[in-house]
Amino acid sequence: DLLKRAYIENEWRTLRALLGDTQEERDSFFRGWGAESQNPDAKHGSGITIEALCESYKEAKKAGGVSQASLDKYPMQFRILKEFFGEDREISSIKVEQAKQFADFLGKIPRNSTKRYPSLLLVKAAEREARKSKPEFLAAKTQRDHFMGAASIFRYAVEMEWLDASPLRKQVVSSRLPKAERQDKPMLSPDEMSKIFGSEEFIGERNALTNRERGEARFWVPLLCLFHGFRTNEVCQLLVADVKREDGIDFLHLRETDDEGKKVKRLKSAASRRMVPLHSELVKMGFLELVERRKAAEDSFLFPSLEANRRGSKADGIGKWFGRLRNKLVKDLPDVQGAKGLHSLRHSFARACRDKGIARGIVWALGGWSDGRGRNSEGDYGSGYGLSTLREAIDKIEYPGVDFTPLYPSESNR
Repeated sequence: DLLKRAYIENEWRTLRALLGDTQEERDSFFRGWGAESQNPDAKHGSGITIEALCESYKEAKKAGGVSQASLDKYPMQFRILKEFFGEDREISSIKVEQAKQFADFLGKIPRNSTKRYPSLLLVKAAEREARKSKPEFLAAKTQRDHFMGAASIFRYAVEMEWLDASPLRKQVVSSRLPKAERQDKPMLSPDEMSKIFGSEEFIGERNALTNRERGEARFWVPLLCLFHGFRTNEVCQLLVADVKREDGIDFLHLRETDDEGKKVKRLKSAASRRMVPLHSELVKMGFLELVERRKAAEDSFLFPSLEANRRGSKADGIGKWFGRLRNKLVKDLPDVQGAKGLHSLRHSFARACRDKGIARGIVWALGGWSDGRGRNSEGDYGSGYGLSTLREAIDKIEYPGVDFTPLYPSESNR
């Protein structure tokens, strides 16, 4: 009970201090305790520690509704800040020189340190890794990602008026990071696409004798990604009601809500909300027949067998399955994470758009890409481009050298 009273007293004094009031006691038991301490200056962050900053940032992001995938990145970013600066370090004491040292430290962190050095602090793990004949440190891109994460946390401190300026914002700090060379995801070649999409394993999923719904998801999700450039989770979350028809054009309505306005899924950004005409190849393959079966079964989701993981993504299981199929049928895979995987089909779609000379704004509208400023420059898809224009563009998408006719339905699998 006394510990609880002490906790409440501490919170009370901290709140009054941040408001600029005197530190009067709330509980007479603690009268005179800590009376000699100075009031924190909220404007300049005195009294706000790295630990407190990280905790406040996490709660603010949770309240803002960020995805679980984003929240999962924070523990490592928090750990790096706490172990380098010290969790009790006041943020107002961190100057440019310490920020430069922090940027340098990122290049000394061992690769996969959590798994390889589970019981060591990062500083100690860095020292041990440096003594190896062939040390493995964080890649340049990973260093920059962690730095940007830390910079975002300090920017939050500025927004809260705990700091006048972030020490990580300085050019002399960020310039110490190595340049990360862009590494495009290797895509499937036409021959490799033929091997995968023409294989008995892939075609057989459509009429799987057991768990037909799971098989249909495995069959259609990769094809929707390939011909429409969808992100995998966008496809996996599709509702039956998302398949619509207007002015004689069948299209897919990517949105976060159902027809009643209830939020039932999550998209990456505002630009992800879009209307994409159904590619004629998917119609020939029998996609609309799938939709009718789902309607008859009164299913809400187009692929009801797919379940979300703890981060809210339904794409993990089908991505792993496609990876196993790729590993079986594709030889000499490059040593690049995600090489020729399910997400690479989105890259293939973008390449196909460029090969056909489709205008950039239309490509953005189809693929849900933004213009780099957090929005799609064509604005609302219904008014920016009509469905007929978008259909004309998407039907240009083709993959020369790949024969998709084996995927057209026979009477036995309609």
